[in-house]
Amino acid sequence: MTGAESKKVDRRSFLKYAATVVATGVVVGAATYYAAPRPKEVTTVTAPGAATTVERTVTKTVTAAGTPTTVTTPPTKPLPRLRAIRYDECQWGGEKKTYPAFEEKTGIKIDFDIFDEPTCREKMVMDFSSHTGIYDTSIIQYWFLPEFAEAGYIMPIDELLETKSAEWLKVEDLAPAGMKALRYKGHQYTLPTYLNSHLLYVRKDIFEEEGWKVPNTIEELHAILDEFEELKKKGKYEDIYGFAARGRRDFDCFNAFAGFAWSYGARLFDENLKPTLLKDPAWKEALETWVHLLSKHGPPGISNWSWPEIIPAFDGGKLLSFSDVNDIGAYFEKIPPEKVDYQPCLKGPGGEYVQWFFTEGWGINKDIKPEKIDAAWMWIQWTACYEMQKECAKPGGNPIQCNLKAIKSPEVIEAWKAQGLERYFKAAIKSIETAVDPLLYSPGVPQWVEIAETFATEVSAAIAGAQDVDTLLKNANEKIYRIMEKAGYY
Repeated sequence: MTGAESKKVDRRSFLKYAATVVATGVVVGAATYYAAPRPKEVTTVTAPGAATTVERTVTKTVTAAGTPTTVTTPPTKPLPRLRAIRYDECQWGGEKKTYPAFEEKTGIKIDFDIFDEPTCREKMVMDFSSHTGIYDTSIIQYWFLPEFAEAGYIMPIDELLETKSAEWLKVEDLAPAGMKALRYKGHQYTLPTYLNSHLLYVRKDIFEEEGWKVPNTIEELHAILDEFEELKKKGKYEDIYGFAARGRRDFDCFNAFAGFAWSYGARLFDENLKPTLLKDPAWKEALETWVHLLSKHGPPGISNWSWPEIIPAFDGGKLLSFSDVNDIGAYFEKIPPEKVDYQPCLKGPGGEYVQWFFTEGWGINKDIKPEKIDAAWMWIQWTACYEMQKECAKPGGNPIQCNLKAIKSPEVIEAWKAQGLERYFKAAIKSIETAVDPLLYSPGVPQWVEIAETFATEVSAAIAGAQDVDTLLKNANEKIYRIMEKAGYY
């Protein structure tokens, strides 16, 4: 485990880790810490019992033209049994639900080890680096993919995609941004399962009362928030804050401000992989606005907030608006759907939409036994196919699947409509369609986590008032340069 990873685990001490439960073929851990809220219930699942394969050589004696001939039929080769590892989150719920259909379709059995997120990564890295080959397939988060691919821990799937794709996989149905995010140095390493992208959430009832329209641009949002502050000064909405977003100094808060800065035209690196924070004026303009929005219009302590604080605040009626990922709208428990509106296409001064990105997919361990590769590839295809993702996208599952054909199916849309969430679901789809390749504004190198956490720490300090934006940019640029220099990029 890297130093950056150790710090990540320490900062996640607020999680309620449950004891690991070992079932037949399945280990279930505590709820994960991740980019969006996940159902709190953890279910212990028992995988199908171990298959018993009996090999028999059948010998028949055939008499032809009076001459006995012995014909030997070789034993049927058993299908390989896979062992897989992932962390517990709502996508696992859909995979678990549809796994029996996969087994019935393919005959392939999988034993799943399920842990909390930090433990999952630790066990994966241990298996990868020691080349023990315990796990045949592992869930790969996109920000860890460059690290694992560069180290040779996982195998590319280019040849499998070209020569061994199942008839039920249609790669053209998958969100392009998701596919691009899971490439490294020209190779595809897995297929995306779901895609977090940006969504602005606002209180529809308050907006209608004040005669405001859902903002289409950052400038319009800023004007509404300023007007809201004036109303608060007059004694209206005194217990509600105007805006919230992730201000914490964690690496998974990086995409909140980097995706915001993308809408101003800012990119993290130039063509030589050198940070652009001091030479691109878009960064200063974007981060001055970002820091202002959070520090002036956000609640006290916003520099220490992430999604676990933001969501209950909005759900409890304490926020006018917030900016985060697109699956949150499926999990509100208190605020009714008719009081919420959404903007998936918030445009910045640079002419681009605000972004927020996360995806993941199942990778194949480089140390897998050759006879298991095809079975692992079949599972990867299943997790991205129409049949599986259509079931996952329904209410009760994870709405933001990467298979656009699946999430646009009338059956899925009608299911969300029945929940009173049709507007939300269509906004979530739009946000996936307008997502861009995250490598345009995020690191895309094995040092992803270290760079993102370094930058987020400086932004958080500025939100807290500990430094100005010029100092933020100077410190972040210098530290990111040193990280890349140490890694040998220049």
